[in-house]
Formats: sequence, C-alpha cells, structure tokens
Amino acid sequence: MKTIHNLFIVIILFCLCPLSFSLSAQSSENEVFRKEFLELWDRSETYSLAVLEAAGDSILSYHPQKDMQTFAELFVHMSQTIRSLSFSYLDEERVFAVPRSATGLDNQKIREITINAFAHIRAIVNELTDEKLDQTITFFSGDKFSKRHVLRALHTHNAHHRAQCASYLHMNGIVPPRFIGW
Repeated sequence: MKTIHNLFIVIILFCLCPLSFSLSAQSSENEVFRKEFLELWDRSETYSLAVLEAAGDSILSYHPQKDMQTFAELFVHMSQTIRSLSFSYLDEERVFAVPRSATGLDNQKIREITINAFAHIRAIVNELTDEKLDQTITFFSGDKFSKRHVLRALHTHNAHHRAQCASYLHMNGIVPPRFIGW
C-alpha cells in the first residue's frame, strides 16, 4: 500500500512539475521584460531630455512646414500619447496632467512634463502584475495586443518623434546630442 501511495505522489509531482516550470518561466520572462524595458526607457528619457536641452528655448516654435508640428508640439504630443495610451490600456487609475497645447510653454515646463510622463510609465511597469502584462487588449486600431506590446509601442512612438526633433535641431544648425538609446 505504501508503494502505491509513493507512486501516486511521484505521478502527481511529475504532472505538476511542468505546470510549475511553465508558470515560473512566464514570471521570469516578465521579470526580464520589466528589467530590459525600464533600462531602455531610462536611456530614452535621458536622450529625450538631452535633445530638449540642446534646443533651448530658441527653436521651440520651429517647424519646417506649416502642416508639421513645432518642436514644442512634438514633445508635448509624446507626453499626451503616453498619458492617453497608459490610461486607456495600462492603468485607468493613474493619471497625470499634460497641457492640450504647447503654446506658451518654455523649455523648462516641457522638461517637467516630459519627466512626469517618463516617471508615469516607470511606475506603471513596476506595478503591473504578470497577469496584467500578459493581458490582451483591443487597441484603438482594432488590433489585439498584450500590454507589453503597448509599452513597446510607446517607446517606438517616442523614438519616432524624438528623431523628428533631432532633425529640427540639424535644420537650425544645432548638432543633436550623441545617441544613447541602446
């Protein structure tokens, strides 16, 4: 009887072990994602602030064509998008203020807004459970993504508009800071 009991325990452990490994692997994958994303996010913030600092107040109202956003509008737009997507898809409880317009904002105010936006995402990533990171949402485009994908999209969106700002620096004879986003 004892042999059957021990065999039964071995069978149960054998069956549960892959489940345990799978849950552990998923948790580990999310831990790696958080660590790597936050490292990238921090470098992205540092580079964004360096691009903004290089501009000073002198080119905040510059845009190469009338139908394009100004340098200041691009930076405010990045923070607006962080606010909008994070509220809609990541954490409906957490909100931060972003002006509707860049009109009248100086470099220091845009810097504060940018720092708040980056800190906002950092806090969300640190608090998202594994279950929430894996959660599938329906994006405004109708596509279905994980919350991890939304975070990656925010990073890509910022990189796109920050590159526009770096181009604006070039167009005004200002050498952009050396890229540090790797």
